[in-house]
Formats: sequence, structure tokens, C-alpha cells
Amino acid sequence: MGGIDVRTPLAPGLRRSLEAGWRAVGSGWRPEDLGFATALFLVIAAAHAGGQEVVYRLNHVPSTGVTFFPGDGVTFAALLLVPLRFCPVVLAATYFAELTSHFILGERVITAFGLAAGNTIGPAVGAALVWHWLRHAPRLSRRRDLVAFLVGGVVIGPAVGTAIGPPFARLTNASSAYLTVTARWWTGDALGVLLIGGLILAWATETRWPVQPRYAVFEAEAVALVLGLLTWFVFWQWTPSPIYLVIPVVGWSALRFGTRGAMTAAAIVAAIAEWATVQGHGEFAKIAGANPDEALWLLQLFLAVVILTGLVLAAQVAEADAEREARLAATEALSSERARLARELHDSVGHTVSVMVLQAGAARMQLPPGETASSEMVESIETTGRSALEELDRLLGLLDDMDRVDEARAPGEDRSTAPGLSRIGALVESVRRTGLMVDLEQPQVLPSRSRVLDQSAYRIIQEALTNSLKHSNAQRVEITIKCTDGRLELSVLDDGTYSPPPSEMRRSGGRGVIGMRERVGLFGGELYAGPGVAGGWEVRASLPLDEAAP
Repeated sequence: MGGIDVRTPLAPGLRRSLEAGWRAVGSGWRPEDLGFATALFLVIAAAHAGGQEVVYRLNHVPSTGVTFFPGDGVTFAALLLVPLRFCPVVLAATYFAELTSHFILGERVITAFGLAAGNTIGPAVGAALVWHWLRHAPRLSRRRDLVAFLVGGVVIGPAVGTAIGPPFARLTNASSAYLTVTARWWTGDALGVLLIGGLILAWATETRWPVQPRYAVFEAEAVALVLGLLTWFVFWQWTPSPIYLVIPVVGWSALRFGTRGAMTAAAIVAAIAEWATVQGHGEFAKIAGANPDEALWLLQLFLAVVILTGLVLAAQVAEADAEREARLAATEALSSERARLARELHDSVGHTVSVMVLQAGAARMQLPPGETASSEMVESIETTGRSALEELDRLLGLLDDMDRVDEARAPGEDRSTAPGLSRIGALVESVRRTGLMVDLEQPQVLPSRSRVLDQSAYRIIQEALTNSLKHSNAQRVEITIKCTDGRLELSVLDDGTYSPPPSEMRRSGGRGVIGMRERVGLFGGELYAGPGVAGGWEVRASLPLDEAAP
């Protein structure tokens, strides 16, 4: 699973990110941006004001902590989605709405300023960390992006806000235990980012549906209806309530509709469950008794489990689909390359043999009647040429179908007929027999790798050796195969000079290097083909090792 790069010290890297961001904020403003900035300010302020109204109607007061605060999720998502120059507008709208709401609700001046600062700085820190790690708004269907979202947005950002808000909340009312206030404050901010921020990001960044559009709308409506009715029965009607029944439906939404489906399903569950718990219904209200804040806090922990289950499942399915599509694309590209080679062989070799057969037939017709031995010899040449043409057609047909044959083999069947790095020694020996000295350096055991990558690595070395034989006056070639940081590193270095004649360049069109680049490009690798540092000609390829075994 991909992760956050922790090799670079966080503080210097984050400082550079913030400095670059600050320079970007002050540049690029255009007159037409004023209208968008005004609309953005009003939308963010209205969202925060509405969020404050919701949470305070759920019997929250600052001294007890807020067990669900959607405003943090709105600010966090907006900071990641809008252009960087509009981020000050988002922060200003957040602080203004928070400060105004607290004044209206009767908070003391110092408490209002502190609570507004905590609810502004927390999501800002979370968004800055996520942007520093990813350099883009997170797509929750990617495991690495999901980890960054959870660590930066759901854990660290709310923790920073919690360090600021509760001390000021205690100035108004010190009747509740401070640790209880802190825990509820953090869970409230974290759930706000997880639910509201995740919902916004899922709908804003994802670009495709896992299911076919023809059936997506009907199925989505059916799942939403079933989930809504089930949640209503679980939290309003059934006692004891089997709350776990909603998890399979959320999981189905994640499987069929990705992160959008998972977050929308979680939002449906949260809306119905929150209202039921406030009204004293459901399992958590029963457990907490007369303490609605405790009931809501327990509900938030349950909702966090539901949301995380859906997100992790959706991300895992999306990654598996992407890997499968990448393998299919690589297979199709390899098939296309083989088909191209087959056509080229047919056009060049087939044409040459055809001319040879025609000339042999013409020569046989020109022989005097008494030259029986010569006639039989030329006829043999003609017959052999025709057989070679038929064999060439048959072999090229097999080349076109090779991928399908390979895929149809049983898992335990011998695949040694497909050349890979295990046969690199035989390749080296065949080149040595031409008189070229070849040194091979490779590890005794290579790590697990896919069959397609194994074959591509072999072909790259084979093509590089062919170029050394054909296009240089090299006396020695050094082949190095090694594995470093999860990558397969290949190097073929000769001591000659690379100078193909113009006729060869016209005939080949540089297809050798092009073919190598195509093979390397299939795996997102890197290729260098050019003069070596100390002279000669060098081909270097770096290929990321596949996770799957060959």
C-alpha cells in the first residue's frame, strides 16, 4: 500500500510548502475573481452558520464539547478544492461565521474569539498537511490519498483545533471534566471532516462510476431507499436495535458505487441516526439514559466505524480495478507490439523469400532440357522456399496468438518457453559465441515479479545487445541486473562507438530504441539510451517491480 513520504523532515518541507503557497496567494488575482470570491465567502459562511445552528440544537454547549461539527468538514474540503489564491477567502468566511454565531448564541467575547480560532485553524492545518503530502485534493479511492486524508484531515487537524478550543470553552463553563470536553471536541471535529469533508471530496474528485450508467441510477435509488428504511427501523422501531444491519448496505454501496456511494450511504445513516438519538430513540440513547451528549458521542464512534469501513472497502476495490485494468492494458500493448512485429516480418522476410522463389522458378525455366541435375537442384530451392513461406505464415499466426495461449495455460503449467530473466545466461552465451566479450552481473535470486515485466526486461537486454553487435565496434559489453528500492535496474554498457549507417537508420527507423521505450513505458519506468559516462554506449532501464508474483 502506498504511504506518506516521511523521509523528508516535516518542518522544513512544510515550511517550503507554506512559503510557496503564500507567494501564490498574493499573485494571480484578476478582476473577474471578485464575483467568485464573494459567492464563495457567502457559501462558506452560510454553511458554518447552519452547522452551528444544527449542533446547538442537538443540546451542545461549549463546556461539554461538540460531538458533531460539520463546519470543519466544509472548510477542510473547500481549502483543498478551490484555487490557492481563494484560500484566504475560505478562512475569513469561516472565522467570521464562527465569531458571529458565538456572539448570537451569547458566548463571552474571549470565548467566542477562541472558539472561532480553533474551528478555523484546525481544518486549515489539516488541509495544509494533506496538500503538502499529495500536492492535490485527495481522491479517496486511492489508498495513499485516503491515508493522507485520515492522518492529516481527520486526526491531526482536529487535534490542533482541540488544543485551541476547549481552553476557551472552559472560560464559560467549567462544570464538565476537561478530558471529557477535549475528547468530545476532537471526535466532533474529526467526524465533521470525515463525514462532511469526505462526502464533498468524494463527489468533487471522483470521475467515474464502477457500475454501468444504464443501471446506476435505478440501483442507487433502490439502495438509498432500502438503507433509509432500514436505518429508520433500527433506530426508531426495533428494541433492542440491531444497529450493525446498516453496515452490509453501506458496504454494498461502496462495492457498487465507490467512495461516492459509501459516503452518501453514510450520510443517510448519520442523518436518521442523529435525529433518532436526539429524540431518545435507538440503542445509544438507551445506553446513555438521560445524557444526550453521551448518547451522541457513542453514536459518533459507531458512525466513524461505518464510514471507515465503507471508505476502506471502496478504496480497496478501486485499487484492485485499477491494477486489473493496468494489467489488461499491458497485455493489449504487448499483443499490439507482437502483431506489429509479425506484420513487419511478413512484409520484409516474406517479400525476400517470395522473390527468391520466383527467381528460382525463372532460373529453372531457363535451363537447357538436358540439365537434369541442375533442374532438380533449382526445383528443390523453389520447393524449399515455398515451404519456408508457409512455415513463416504459420509462425507469425502463432506470434499473434501467443498472448491468448499464455493466458489460457493452467497456473502450474510450464511457461519456460516465454523468455525471461531466468534465461539471460543462455542469451549471453549465444552473444559470446559471436566473439563479443560479455560480463554479466546479477543477483542469485531476483524478487517476485510479473511474467510480463520479466519478459520485457529480457527483451530490453536482448535489444541492447543486438544494437551493440550491429551498430558499434565494441569489444566488451557489461550487463548489470540489480534491484534497488522496489525497482528492477537494468544496464547494458559497451566500449564501442554507436554509428549506424544511414541506410540502416532508414530501414529500421530506430525501432529498437522505440520498442524499448514502449516496453518501459508500459510499467511507468525510465529508459536512457545514449553515450556512457566513461565512453561507449549505454542502455539503462528502471522498472517498478509488480506486487503480484509471476
